[in-house]
Amino acid sequence: MKATLRLFQVLLLTFFVISCSSSDSDDPAPSGSTTNYDYFPNTNGNSWNYDVTNTDNTTSQTTNTTDVVTVNSQSGNNFTVDVNNGGIANGLLNAVMSSGTMTKSQQDLKITGTLSIPLDNLNTLDVGYTNAVMYDNQATVGTTLFTNTDSFTQDLQGQTLNYNYTLTTTKVADLSSYSVNGTSYNNVTRTQLTLNLSVSTSIANIPIFILDAQNVLTADCYFAAEIGPISANSNIGFQLNQTTLNLLQAAGIDVSMFVTSASTTNVQELTSYNLN
Repeated sequence: MKATLRLFQVLLLTFFVISCSSSDSDDPAPSGSTTNYDYFPNTNGNSWNYDVTNTDNTTSQTTNTTDVVTVNSQSGNNFTVDVNNGGIANGLLNAVMSSGTMTKSQQDLKITGTLSIPLDNLNTLDVGYTNAVMYDNQATVGTTLFTNTDSFTQDLQGQTLNYNYTLTTTKVADLSSYSVNGTSYNNVTRTQLTLNLSVSTSIANIPIFILDAQNVLTADCYFAAEIGPISANSNIGFQLNQTTLNLLQAAGIDVSMFVTSASTTNVQELTSYNLN
């Protein structure tokens, strides 16, 4: 399965872009204290409703939408979710969760799928993941739960571009409580998802970076005991290397329409849920 995010459209102007805010004044719980809780009740038909806010930090333009996430299949420990009756997911975490098959144990939640990111005038960037760990009850805070590094090439006006990325999830905190939309949820675990990307090419056999290695996506995802995903706060942005763009222009590559930087915030917050 592949999930395509509407939130990325804000940034997809000409060249390149990749693309969850709740109260974080919450009390930390002892690391590893979440072992006995179910952080994703996955009975078939369970559903969660979210408000989603997408903000272009360059123009301050804000778009408000909603997502409905529903467990639509379950077989043993494996299950899948549907977003907006098969429509486009507006929230980043919802897109990730609906991108493939999830596998839940008493200890953790893993996702196998592909997040498809459309790049205007370029091929789609497919970030694949196999058994990406979204939370782990027994891991200590600061533990890297999952990491995957991959690369591929694309052509731009006859110039070969080399893409290198690393997708990582890290356990950030165990919280005794966390507030979303005025509701306090108990026993919450927080995972951070990051996507680090670099884009390089070569001129006269000399490698140069169009995009220096940087986190183009950082998403903090919150799961509440016996409830499920309650919030995800994502920051998406990039800054191209202006020196390299000047060299490409001198080499005959038209970079006049390139978007040199962008910054977007995507927030999804639980408003209601129905658990069977």
